Amino acid sequence: MNAVAESRYKNGKELFKRKQYKLAMEDFRQVLTRTENNPYMELASFYFSLAAYNSSQKNPALDMLKQMERKYPRWNNIGEVYYWLAKINFEKGNPLDAVEAINKIKRAGIKKDADKMERSFLMQINDTEVLNQLLTKNSYDKIVGEALASAIIHQPITEQDHSMLEFLIQEFSLDKKKYDLNAIFNNVKKEEYNVAVLLPFMNNKYSSSSASLGKSLVLNLYSGIKVAVADLKARGIKINLYAFDTERDSTKTKSFIANGDLDGMDLIIGPLSQSASKIVSDFSYERKINMVNPLSNNSGVIGNNPFSFLFKPCLETLAEQATKFAVKKFKNDKLKIIYGTSKRDSVLAFSYKKAMEADSFKVVGMHKVAVDDSRKIIGHLSVPRRKSDDYGHLFFASENELLMANVINVLENRAVRLPTIGLESWLTSKMGMYAQLERIGIYLLNPSYIDFERESVENFKEFYHKKTNAYPSKYAYNGYALMNFFGQQLHENGVYFQLNFQRTSMIKGEIYNGYNYALGNDNHHVPIVQFEEGALKIVNK
Repeated sequence: MNAVAESRYKNGKELFKRKQYKLAMEDFRQVLTRTENNPYMELASFYFSLAAYNSSQKNPALDMLKQMERKYPRWNNIGEVYYWLAKINFEKGNPLDAVEAINKIKRAGIKKDADKMERSFLMQINDTEVLNQLLTKNSYDKIVGEALASAIIHQPITEQDHSMLEFLIQEFSLDKKKYDLNAIFNNVKKEEYNVAVLLPFMNNKYSSSSASLGKSLVLNLYSGIKVAVADLKARGIKINLYAFDTERDSTKTKSFIANGDLDGMDLIIGPLSQSASKIVSDFSYERKINMVNPLSNNSGVIGNNPFSFLFKPCLETLAEQATKFAVKKFKNDKLKIIYGTSKRDSVLAFSYKKAMEADSFKVVGMHKVAVDDSRKIIGHLSVPRRKSDDYGHLFFASENELLMANVINVLENRAVRLPTIGLESWLTSKMGMYAQLERIGIYLLNPSYIDFERESVENFKEFYHKKTNAYPSKYAYNGYALMNFFGQQLHENGVYFQLNFQRTSMIKGEIYNGYNYALGNDNHHVPIVQFEEGALKIVNK
Protein backbone atom coordinates (compact mmCIF):
# COMPACT_ATOMS: atom_id res chain seq x y z
CA MET A 1 0.00 0.00 0.00
CA ASN A 2 1.16 3.54 -0.77
CA ALA A 3 1.72 5.08 2.69
CA VAL A 4 1.94 8.66 1.40
CA ALA A 5 -1.33 8.30 -0.50
CA GLU A 6 -3.03 6.87 2.59
CA SER A 7 -1.75 9.70 4.80
CA ARG A 8 -2.78 12.39 2.33
CA TYR A 9 -6.23 10.83 1.86
CA LYS A 10 -6.93 10.63 5.62
CA ASN A 11 -5.73 14.21 6.13
CA GLY A 12 -7.92 15.35 3.24
CA LYS A 13 -10.96 13.60 4.73
CA GLU A 14 -10.36 15.32 8.07
CA LEU A 15 -10.11 18.73 6.38
CA PHE A 16 -13.27 17.93 4.43
CA LYS A 17 -15.16 17.17 7.65
CA ARG A 18 -14.00 20.53 9.05
CA LYS A 19 -15.32 22.21 5.85
CA GLN A 20 -11.84 23.37 4.91
CA TYR A 21 -12.58 22.42 1.34
CA LYS A 22 -9.78 24.18 -0.53
CA LEU A 23 -7.12 22.64 1.70
CA ALA A 24 -8.82 19.26 1.34
CA MET A 25 -8.68 19.60 -2.46
CA GLU A 26 -4.90 19.94 -2.31
CA ASP A 27 -4.52 16.73 -0.27
CA PHE A 28 -6.85 14.79 -2.58
CA ARG A 29 -4.96 16.16 -5.60
CA GLN A 30 -1.71 14.81 -4.10
CA VAL A 31 -3.31 11.38 -3.63
CA LEU A 32 -4.19 11.31 -7.33
CA THR A 33 -0.57 11.90 -8.36
CA ARG A 34 0.48 8.63 -6.72
CA THR A 35 -0.97 5.96 -8.95
CA GLU A 36 1.19 2.98 -7.94
CA ASN A 37 -0.32 0.58 -5.35
CA ASN A 38 -2.91 3.24 -4.42
CA PRO A 39 -6.37 1.98 -3.32
CA TYR A 40 -7.62 5.55 -2.73
CA MET A 41 -7.84 6.73 -6.32
CA GLU A 42 -11.64 6.47 -6.62
CA LEU A 43 -12.37 7.90 -3.16
CA ALA A 44 -9.87 10.74 -3.54
CA SER A 45 -11.35 11.62 -6.93
CA PHE A 46 -14.87 11.62 -5.55
CA TYR A 47 -14.06 13.71 -2.49
CA PHE A 48 -12.03 16.09 -4.61
CA SER A 49 -15.15 16.76 -6.70
CA LEU A 50 -17.29 17.29 -3.58
CA ALA A 51 -14.69 19.62 -2.06
CA ALA A 52 -14.54 21.59 -5.33
CA TYR A 53 -18.34 21.82 -5.43
CA ASN A 54 -18.48 23.10 -1.85
CA SER A 55 -15.81 25.66 -2.76
CA SER A 56 -18.13 27.00 -5.50
CA GLN A 57 -15.86 25.49 -8.17
CA LYS A 58 -18.48 23.60 -10.15
CA ASN A 59 -16.47 23.22 -13.35
CA PRO A 60 -13.51 21.36 -11.73
CA ALA A 61 -16.04 19.26 -9.78
CA LEU A 62 -17.88 18.36 -12.97
CA ASP A 63 -14.66 17.57 -14.86
CA MET A 64 -13.52 15.19 -12.12
CA LEU A 65 -16.89 13.40 -12.03
CA LYS A 66 -16.84 12.96 -15.81
CA GLN A 67 -13.32 11.56 -15.55
CA MET A 68 -14.50 9.08 -12.90
CA GLU A 69 -17.39 8.02 -15.13
CA ARG A 70 -14.89 7.14 -17.86
CA LYS A 71 -12.17 5.58 -15.68
CA TYR A 72 -14.15 3.79 -12.95
CA PRO A 73 -17.49 2.65 -14.44
CA ARG A 74 -17.47 -0.46 -12.22
CA TRP A 75 -16.74 1.35 -8.95
CA ASN A 76 -19.12 0.25 -6.17
CA ASN A 77 -20.25 3.83 -5.58
CA ILE A 78 -20.58 4.89 -9.22
CA GLY A 79 -24.24 5.70 -8.49
CA GLU A 80 -23.07 8.56 -6.26
CA VAL A 81 -20.98 9.87 -9.14
CA TYR A 82 -24.04 9.90 -11.41
CA TYR A 83 -26.10 11.62 -8.69
CA TRP A 84 -23.60 14.45 -8.39
CA LEU A 85 -23.17 14.68 -12.14
CA ALA A 86 -26.93 15.20 -12.33
CA LYS A 87 -27.03 17.72 -9.49
CA ILE A 88 -24.29 19.93 -10.90
CA ASN A 89 -25.66 19.74 -14.44
CA PHE A 90 -29.12 20.76 -13.21
CA GLU A 91 -27.62 23.70 -11.35
CA LYS A 92 -25.61 24.73 -14.42
CA GLY A 93 -28.74 24.63 -16.58
CA ASN A 94 -27.91 21.38 -18.44
CA PRO A 95 -31.02 19.24 -17.85
CA LEU A 96 -30.29 16.90 -20.79
CA ASP A 97 -26.97 15.80 -19.26
CA ALA A 98 -28.52 15.69 -15.78
CA VAL A 99 -31.37 13.36 -16.72
CA GLU A 100 -29.00 11.16 -18.73
CA ALA A 101 -26.86 10.71 -15.58
CA ILE A 102 -29.87 9.92 -13.38
CA ASN A 103 -31.07 7.22 -15.74
CA LYS A 104 -27.72 5.43 -15.34
CA ILE A 105 -28.20 4.97 -11.59
CA LYS A 106 -28.96 1.35 -10.65
CA ARG A 107 -28.94 1.35 -6.83
CA ALA A 108 -32.50 1.80 -5.53
CA GLY A 109 -31.74 4.13 -2.60
CA ILE A 110 -29.68 6.58 -4.64
CA LYS A 111 -32.17 6.40 -7.54
CA LYS A 112 -35.02 7.35 -5.20
CA ASP A 113 -33.16 10.46 -4.05
CA ALA A 114 -32.15 11.26 -7.62
CA ASP A 115 -35.77 10.99 -8.79
CA LYS A 116 -36.82 13.50 -6.13
CA MET A 117 -34.13 15.86 -7.33
CA GLU A 118 -35.13 15.36 -10.97
CA ARG A 119 -38.79 16.11 -10.21
CA SER A 120 -37.85 19.23 -8.23
CA PHE A 121 -35.71 20.67 -11.02
CA LEU A 122 -37.86 19.66 -14.00
CA MET A 123 -41.07 21.02 -12.50
CA GLN A 124 -39.41 24.45 -12.54
CA ILE A 125 -38.86 24.30 -16.32
CA ASN A 126 -41.59 26.05 -18.33
CA ASP A 127 -39.96 25.70 -21.74
CA THR A 128 -41.86 22.91 -23.53
CA GLU A 129 -39.20 22.71 -26.26
CA VAL A 130 -36.54 21.79 -23.70
CA LEU A 131 -38.84 19.22 -22.10
CA ASN A 132 -39.73 17.79 -25.51
CA GLN A 133 -36.01 17.31 -26.17
CA LEU A 134 -35.68 15.56 -22.82
CA LEU A 135 -38.57 13.25 -23.64
CA THR A 136 -37.10 12.39 -27.06
CA LYS A 137 -33.87 11.24 -25.41
CA ASN A 138 -35.55 9.68 -22.36
CA SER A 139 -38.79 8.28 -23.74
CA TYR A 140 -39.39 5.98 -20.74
CA ASP A 141 -38.82 8.62 -18.06
CA LYS A 142 -42.16 9.25 -16.34
CA ILE A 143 -40.86 12.29 -14.46
CA VAL A 144 -39.97 13.97 -17.76
CA GLY A 145 -43.46 13.12 -19.04
CA GLU A 146 -45.08 14.64 -15.95
CA ALA A 147 -42.96 17.77 -16.21
CA LEU A 148 -43.91 18.24 -19.86
CA ALA A 149 -47.60 17.71 -19.09
CA SER A 150 -47.38 20.26 -16.28
CA ALA A 151 -45.62 22.80 -18.53
CA ILE A 152 -48.25 22.37 -21.23
CA ILE A 153 -51.19 22.85 -18.86
CA HIS A 154 -49.57 26.01 -17.44
CA GLN A 155 -49.32 27.61 -20.87
CA PRO A 156 -52.01 29.99 -22.14
CA ILE A 157 -54.79 27.76 -23.45
CA THR A 158 -54.25 28.91 -27.03
CA GLU A 159 -50.65 27.62 -26.94
CA GLN A 160 -51.36 24.23 -25.38
CA ASP A 161 -50.56 21.10 -27.42
CA HIS A 162 -53.56 19.00 -26.46
CA SER A 163 -52.61 16.01 -28.62
CA MET A 164 -49.24 15.81 -26.84
CA LEU A 165 -50.97 16.19 -23.49
CA GLU A 166 -53.31 13.30 -24.31
CA PHE A 167 -50.34 11.17 -25.37
CA LEU A 168 -48.49 11.87 -22.10
CA ILE A 169 -51.55 11.01 -20.01
CA GLN A 170 -51.90 7.64 -21.74
CA GLU A 171 -48.18 6.84 -22.05
CA PHE A 172 -47.33 7.47 -18.39
CA SER A 173 -50.74 6.69 -16.81
CA LEU A 174 -51.07 10.24 -15.46
CA ASP A 175 -54.11 11.38 -13.50
CA LYS A 176 -56.39 12.65 -16.27
CA LYS A 177 -58.38 14.87 -13.90
CA LYS A 178 -55.23 16.84 -13.12
CA TYR A 179 -54.88 17.81 -16.79
CA ASP A 180 -58.55 17.95 -17.84
CA LEU A 181 -59.40 21.35 -19.29
CA ASN A 182 -63.05 20.98 -18.37
CA ALA A 183 -62.04 20.36 -14.77
CA ILE A 184 -59.55 23.21 -14.75
CA PHE A 185 -61.86 25.61 -16.59
CA ASN A 186 -65.22 25.03 -14.99
CA ASN A 187 -66.88 27.30 -17.51
CA VAL A 188 -70.29 28.76 -16.73
CA LYS A 189 -72.52 31.40 -18.29
CA LYS A 190 -74.26 33.86 -16.01
CA GLU A 191 -77.05 36.40 -16.14
CA GLU A 192 -74.63 39.06 -14.91
CA TYR A 193 -70.90 39.30 -14.35
CA ASN A 194 -68.76 40.97 -11.69
CA VAL A 195 -65.78 42.95 -12.97
CA ALA A 196 -63.14 44.54 -10.71
CA VAL A 197 -61.15 47.53 -11.93
CA LEU A 198 -57.83 47.99 -10.07
CA LEU A 199 -56.33 51.33 -11.04
CA PRO A 200 -54.30 54.06 -9.28
CA PHE A 201 -57.14 56.57 -9.08
CA MET A 202 -55.23 58.48 -6.40
CA ASN A 203 -58.45 60.11 -5.17
CA ASN A 204 -56.75 62.07 -2.41
CA LYS A 205 -54.23 63.53 -4.82
CA TYR A 206 -56.69 64.68 -7.44
CA SER A 207 -59.68 65.70 -5.31
CA SER A 208 -58.63 69.34 -5.10
CA SER A 209 -58.12 69.91 -8.81
CA SER A 210 -60.80 69.42 -11.44
CA ALA A 211 -58.16 70.14 -14.11
CA SER A 212 -56.10 67.17 -12.91
CA LEU A 213 -59.19 64.98 -13.07
CA GLY A 214 -59.72 65.84 -16.72
CA LYS A 215 -56.11 65.17 -17.63
CA SER A 216 -55.72 61.95 -15.73
CA LEU A 217 -54.91 58.96 -17.91
CA VAL A 218 -56.49 56.66 -15.35
CA LEU A 219 -59.74 58.55 -15.04
CA ASN A 220 -60.12 58.76 -18.81
CA LEU A 221 -59.50 55.03 -19.05
CA TYR A 222 -62.05 54.33 -16.33
CA SER A 223 -64.54 56.72 -17.91
CA GLY A 224 -64.38 54.66 -21.11
CA ILE A 225 -64.92 51.46 -19.11
CA LYS A 226 -67.99 52.91 -17.37
CA VAL A 227 -69.52 54.09 -20.64
CA ALA A 228 -68.98 50.62 -22.12
CA VAL A 229 -70.80 49.07 -19.13
CA ALA A 230 -73.73 51.43 -19.74
CA ASP A 231 -73.71 50.60 -23.45
CA LEU A 232 -73.61 46.85 -22.75
CA LYS A 233 -76.51 47.22 -20.33
CA ALA A 234 -78.56 48.90 -23.06
CA ARG A 235 -77.91 45.78 -25.15
CA GLY A 236 -79.02 43.43 -22.38
CA ILE A 237 -75.56 42.53 -21.05
CA LYS A 238 -75.25 43.26 -17.34
CA ILE A 239 -71.85 44.01 -15.85
CA ASN A 240 -71.46 44.87 -12.17
CA LEU A 241 -68.44 47.15 -11.95
CA TYR A 242 -66.32 47.43 -8.77
CA ALA A 243 -63.54 50.04 -8.67
CA PHE A 244 -60.53 49.73 -6.35
CA ASP A 245 -57.93 52.47 -5.89
CA THR A 246 -54.50 50.81 -5.81
CA GLU A 247 -52.87 54.18 -5.02
CA ARG A 248 -49.65 52.97 -6.70
CA ASP A 249 -49.10 50.94 -3.54
CA SER A 250 -48.71 47.14 -3.71
CA THR A 251 -49.64 46.92 -0.02
CA LYS A 252 -53.03 48.39 -0.86
CA THR A 253 -53.48 45.77 -3.58
CA LYS A 254 -52.60 43.01 -1.12
CA SER A 255 -55.30 44.29 1.25
CA PHE A 256 -58.01 43.89 -1.40
CA ILE A 257 -57.05 40.22 -1.73
CA ALA A 258 -56.69 39.68 2.02
CA ASN A 259 -60.11 41.23 2.65
CA GLY A 260 -61.77 38.98 0.07
CA ASP A 261 -62.80 41.93 -2.11
CA LEU A 262 -61.83 40.11 -5.32
CA ASP A 263 -63.16 36.66 -4.43
CA GLY A 264 -66.42 36.89 -6.34
CA MET A 265 -65.07 38.50 -9.49
CA ASP A 266 -65.41 37.06 -12.98
CA LEU A 267 -62.81 39.40 -14.50
CA ILE A 268 -60.15 41.74 -13.14
CA ILE A 269 -59.01 44.78 -15.15
CA GLY A 270 -55.56 45.99 -14.08
CA PRO A 271 -53.56 46.75 -12.06
CA LEU A 272 -51.06 48.85 -14.01
CA SER A 273 -47.84 48.64 -11.97
CA GLN A 274 -45.58 45.61 -12.32
CA SER A 275 -45.38 44.89 -8.59
CA ALA A 276 -49.15 45.06 -8.06
CA SER A 277 -49.75 43.07 -11.25
CA LYS A 278 -47.57 40.22 -9.95
CA ILE A 279 -49.60 40.09 -6.73
CA VAL A 280 -52.91 39.95 -8.59
CA SER A 281 -51.54 37.46 -11.13
CA ASP A 282 -50.70 35.02 -8.33
CA PHE A 283 -54.22 35.45 -6.96
CA SER A 284 -55.70 35.12 -10.47
CA TYR A 285 -53.82 31.86 -11.05
CA GLU A 286 -54.73 30.40 -7.67
CA ARG A 287 -58.43 31.31 -7.94
CA LYS A 288 -58.66 30.79 -11.72
CA ILE A 289 -60.03 34.29 -12.32
CA ASN A 290 -59.22 35.95 -15.64
CA MET A 291 -57.39 39.27 -15.55
CA VAL A 292 -56.45 41.73 -18.30
CA ASN A 293 -53.91 44.55 -18.36
CA PRO A 294 -55.37 47.46 -20.36
CA LEU A 295 -52.16 49.25 -21.36
CA SER A 296 -49.05 47.07 -21.10
CA ASN A 297 -47.27 45.35 -23.98
CA ASN A 298 -44.81 43.53 -21.71
CA SER A 299 -45.16 39.76 -22.15
CA GLY A 300 -43.75 39.32 -18.64
CA VAL A 301 -47.07 40.58 -17.27
CA ILE A 302 -48.70 37.40 -18.60
CA GLY A 303 -45.87 35.17 -17.44
CA ASN A 304 -47.02 31.56 -17.10
CA ASN A 305 -50.52 32.46 -15.97
CA PRO A 306 -53.10 31.07 -18.45
CA PHE A 307 -55.70 33.38 -16.88
CA SER A 308 -53.74 36.56 -17.60
CA PHE A 309 -54.22 38.62 -20.78
CA LEU A 310 -52.87 41.75 -22.40
CA PHE A 311 -55.37 43.93 -24.24
CA LYS A 312 -52.54 45.12 -26.49
CA PRO A 313 -50.00 43.09 -28.48
CA CYS A 314 -46.80 42.37 -26.58
CA LEU A 315 -43.51 43.57 -28.08
CA GLU A 316 -42.64 40.11 -29.39
CA THR A 317 -46.00 39.95 -31.18
CA LEU A 318 -45.42 43.39 -32.75
CA ALA A 319 -42.10 42.12 -34.09
CA GLU A 320 -43.69 38.90 -35.31
CA GLN A 321 -46.48 40.70 -37.20
CA ALA A 322 -44.03 43.23 -38.64
CA THR A 323 -41.94 40.32 -39.90
CA LYS A 324 -44.91 38.70 -41.65
CA PHE A 325 -45.55 41.99 -43.45
CA ALA A 326 -41.90 42.65 -44.34
CA VAL A 327 -41.29 39.16 -45.72
CA LYS A 328 -44.19 39.62 -48.16
CA LYS A 329 -43.49 43.27 -48.95
CA PHE A 330 -39.74 43.61 -49.41
CA LYS A 331 -37.79 41.72 -52.07
CA ASN A 332 -34.35 42.83 -50.88
CA ASP A 333 -33.46 40.40 -48.07
CA LYS A 334 -31.13 42.81 -46.23
CA LEU A 335 -32.21 45.31 -43.57
CA LYS A 336 -31.05 47.66 -40.85
CA ILE A 337 -32.45 48.15 -37.36
CA ILE A 338 -32.15 51.33 -35.32
CA TYR A 339 -33.31 51.29 -31.71
CA GLY A 340 -33.16 53.44 -28.57
CA THR A 341 -31.60 52.83 -25.19
CA SER A 342 -34.64 51.62 -23.24
CA LYS A 343 -35.20 47.96 -22.39
CA ARG A 344 -38.45 48.07 -24.37
CA ASP A 345 -36.56 49.24 -27.47
CA SER A 346 -34.04 46.43 -27.14
CA VAL A 347 -36.71 43.75 -26.73
CA LEU A 348 -38.56 44.95 -29.83
CA ALA A 349 -35.42 45.36 -31.92
CA PHE A 350 -33.91 41.97 -31.10
CA SER A 351 -37.27 40.21 -31.44
CA TYR A 352 -37.53 41.61 -34.96
CA LYS A 353 -33.95 40.64 -35.73
CA LYS A 354 -34.56 37.08 -34.57
CA ALA A 355 -37.81 36.74 -36.51
CA MET A 356 -36.36 38.18 -39.74
CA GLU A 357 -33.25 36.00 -39.57
CA ALA A 358 -35.46 32.97 -39.04
CA ASP A 359 -37.04 33.90 -42.40
CA SER A 360 -33.59 34.05 -44.06
CA PHE A 361 -33.30 37.84 -44.07
CA LYS A 362 -29.93 39.35 -43.17
CA VAL A 363 -29.51 42.20 -40.67
CA VAL A 364 -26.59 44.25 -42.02
CA GLY A 365 -26.79 46.94 -39.33
CA MET A 366 -27.96 46.84 -35.73
CA HIS A 367 -27.57 50.34 -34.30
CA LYS A 368 -28.36 51.38 -30.73
CA VAL A 369 -28.65 55.16 -30.59
CA ALA A 370 -28.83 57.36 -27.51
CA VAL A 371 -30.62 60.70 -27.67
CA ASP A 372 -27.33 62.56 -27.24
CA ASP A 373 -25.90 60.70 -30.21
CA SER A 374 -28.94 61.06 -32.48
CA ARG A 375 -26.84 62.71 -35.19
CA LYS A 376 -25.20 59.31 -35.74
CA ILE A 377 -28.43 58.32 -37.51
CA ILE A 378 -27.21 60.29 -40.55
CA GLY A 379 -24.24 57.95 -40.94
CA HIS A 380 -26.26 54.82 -40.22
CA LEU A 381 -28.75 55.66 -42.98
CA SER A 382 -26.39 57.00 -45.62
CA VAL A 383 -26.85 55.54 -49.10
CA PRO A 384 -24.34 52.68 -49.66
CA ARG A 385 -21.70 53.40 -52.27
CA ARG A 386 -21.69 49.87 -53.59
CA LYS A 387 -24.80 48.09 -54.84
CA SER A 388 -23.72 44.96 -52.97
CA ASP A 389 -24.02 46.90 -49.69
CA ASP A 390 -27.57 48.03 -50.41
CA TYR A 391 -30.38 47.00 -48.05
CA GLY A 392 -34.14 46.80 -48.51
CA HIS A 393 -35.72 48.42 -45.46
CA LEU A 394 -35.27 49.92 -42.01
CA PHE A 395 -36.98 48.86 -38.79
CA PHE A 396 -37.05 51.67 -36.23
CA ALA A 397 -37.72 50.52 -32.66
CA SER A 398 -38.12 53.54 -30.42
CA GLU A 399 -40.79 55.95 -29.19
CA ASN A 400 -38.35 58.74 -28.43
CA GLU A 401 -39.54 61.87 -30.26
CA LEU A 402 -36.08 63.31 -30.89
CA LEU A 403 -34.87 60.04 -32.43
CA MET A 404 -38.08 59.87 -34.50
CA ALA A 405 -37.57 63.40 -35.81
CA ASN A 406 -33.95 62.67 -36.75
CA VAL A 407 -34.88 59.49 -38.60
CA ILE A 408 -37.65 61.23 -40.52
CA ASN A 409 -35.43 64.17 -41.52
CA VAL A 410 -32.66 61.83 -42.69
CA LEU A 411 -35.12 59.67 -44.64
CA GLU A 412 -36.70 62.72 -46.31
CA ASN A 413 -33.34 64.11 -47.37
CA ARG A 414 -31.98 60.75 -48.45
CA ALA A 415 -31.18 60.50 -52.16
CA VAL A 416 -32.71 57.02 -52.41
CA ARG A 417 -36.04 56.19 -50.79
CA LEU A 418 -35.76 53.68 -47.92
CA PRO A 419 -38.89 51.77 -46.88
CA THR A 420 -39.23 52.02 -43.10
CA ILE A 421 -41.37 50.36 -40.42
CA GLY A 422 -42.03 52.38 -37.28
CA LEU A 423 -44.40 52.46 -34.31
CA GLU A 424 -47.84 53.97 -33.80
CA SER A 425 -46.41 56.44 -31.27
CA TRP A 426 -45.23 58.47 -34.29
CA LEU A 427 -48.90 59.33 -34.82
CA THR A 428 -49.20 60.93 -31.38
CA SER A 429 -45.92 62.82 -31.59
CA LYS A 430 -46.12 66.51 -30.74
CA MET A 431 -43.91 67.31 -33.70
CA GLY A 432 -46.71 67.07 -36.28
CA MET A 433 -44.88 65.01 -38.90
CA TYR A 434 -47.88 63.61 -40.82
CA ALA A 435 -47.02 65.29 -44.13
CA GLN A 436 -43.45 64.05 -43.88
CA LEU A 437 -44.63 60.55 -42.99
CA GLU A 438 -46.72 60.48 -46.16
CA ARG A 439 -43.90 61.80 -48.36
CA ILE A 440 -41.54 59.17 -46.99
CA GLY A 441 -44.18 56.43 -47.24
CA ILE A 442 -43.41 55.05 -43.79
CA TYR A 443 -45.29 51.97 -42.48
CA LEU A 444 -46.52 52.09 -38.90
CA LEU A 445 -47.43 49.25 -36.55
CA ASN A 446 -50.80 50.57 -35.35
CA PRO A 447 -52.69 48.12 -33.06
CA SER A 448 -54.76 51.06 -31.74
CA TYR A 449 -55.93 52.03 -35.23
CA ILE A 450 -59.41 53.59 -35.25
CA ASP A 451 -61.41 54.34 -38.39
CA PHE A 452 -63.22 57.46 -37.21
CA GLU A 453 -65.64 57.26 -40.12
CA ARG A 454 -67.05 53.91 -38.99
CA GLU A 455 -70.63 54.03 -37.76
CA SER A 456 -69.81 52.16 -34.54
CA VAL A 457 -67.10 54.72 -33.69
CA GLU A 458 -69.43 57.63 -34.41
CA ASN A 459 -72.11 56.03 -32.24
CA PHE A 460 -69.63 55.64 -29.39
CA LYS A 461 -68.56 59.29 -29.60
CA GLU A 462 -72.17 60.43 -29.39
CA PHE A 463 -72.98 58.03 -26.56
CA TYR A 464 -69.83 59.05 -24.66
CA HIS A 465 -70.59 62.76 -25.07
CA LYS A 466 -74.14 62.20 -23.86
CA LYS A 467 -72.91 60.39 -20.76
CA THR A 468 -69.95 62.60 -19.86
CA ASN A 469 -70.50 65.92 -21.65
CA ALA A 470 -67.00 65.52 -23.09
CA TYR A 471 -65.38 63.93 -26.11
CA PRO A 472 -63.31 60.76 -25.63
CA SER A 473 -59.54 60.85 -25.32
CA LYS A 474 -57.43 57.97 -26.63
CA TYR A 475 -57.52 56.41 -23.15
CA ALA A 476 -61.30 56.65 -23.06
CA TYR A 477 -61.39 54.86 -26.42
CA ASN A 478 -59.07 52.22 -24.96
CA GLY A 479 -61.19 51.71 -21.82
CA TYR A 480 -64.40 51.48 -23.81
CA ALA A 481 -62.93 49.09 -26.39
CA LEU A 482 -61.54 46.81 -23.66
CA MET A 483 -64.73 46.62 -21.60
CA ASN A 484 -66.92 46.29 -24.67
CA PHE A 485 -64.85 43.41 -26.04
CA PHE A 486 -64.42 41.42 -22.85
CA GLY A 487 -67.99 42.17 -21.74
CA GLN A 488 -69.29 40.62 -24.93
CA GLN A 489 -66.91 37.67 -24.54
CA LEU A 490 -68.23 37.01 -21.03
CA HIS A 491 -71.81 37.23 -22.24
CA GLU A 492 -71.32 35.00 -25.29
CA ASN A 493 -68.80 32.44 -24.00
CA GLY A 494 -68.90 32.46 -20.19
CA VAL A 495 -66.35 33.20 -17.46
CA TYR A 496 -63.65 31.26 -19.33
CA PHE A 497 -64.18 32.94 -22.67
CA GLN A 498 -60.67 31.88 -23.73
CA LEU A 499 -62.01 28.41 -24.51
CA ASN A 500 -63.61 30.02 -27.55
CA PHE A 501 -60.45 31.80 -28.72
CA GLN A 502 -59.07 28.61 -30.27
CA ARG A 503 -62.10 28.36 -32.53
CA THR A 504 -61.78 31.80 -34.10
CA SER A 505 -58.67 33.65 -35.24
CA MET A 506 -60.24 37.06 -35.76
CA ILE A 507 -62.95 38.88 -33.82
CA LYS A 508 -63.98 42.22 -35.31
CA GLY A 509 -63.88 45.21 -32.98
CA GLU A 510 -66.31 48.09 -32.69
CA ILE A 511 -63.62 50.66 -31.92
CA TYR A 512 -60.29 49.05 -32.76
CA ASN A 513 -59.94 47.03 -35.93
CA GLY A 514 -60.07 43.59 -34.34
CA TYR A 515 -58.76 41.00 -31.89
CA ASN A 516 -56.93 37.71 -32.32
CA TYR A 517 -56.17 35.64 -29.22
CA ALA A 518 -55.88 32.32 -31.05
CA LEU A 519 -52.06 32.46 -30.89
CA GLY A 520 -51.57 33.59 -27.30
CA ASN A 521 -52.84 35.69 -24.42
CA ASP A 522 -52.10 39.01 -26.10
CA ASN A 523 -53.83 40.52 -29.11
CA HIS A 524 -52.13 39.21 -32.27
CA HIS A 525 -54.15 41.42 -34.62
CA VAL A 526 -51.81 44.29 -35.57
CA PRO A 527 -52.91 46.67 -38.34
CA ILE A 528 -50.02 48.17 -40.27
CA VAL A 529 -50.91 51.56 -41.72
CA GLN A 530 -49.58 54.10 -44.19
CA PHE A 531 -50.67 57.62 -45.10
CA GLU A 532 -52.43 57.94 -48.44
CA GLU A 533 -53.79 61.35 -49.47
CA GLY A 534 -53.70 62.54 -45.88
CA ALA A 535 -55.56 59.53 -44.45
CA LEU A 536 -54.32 56.36 -42.77
CA LYS A 537 -54.93 53.17 -44.70
CA ILE A 538 -54.39 49.61 -43.50
CA VAL A 539 -51.85 47.90 -45.78
CA ASN A 540 -51.72 44.40 -44.29
CA LYS A 541 -55.32 43.25 -44.65
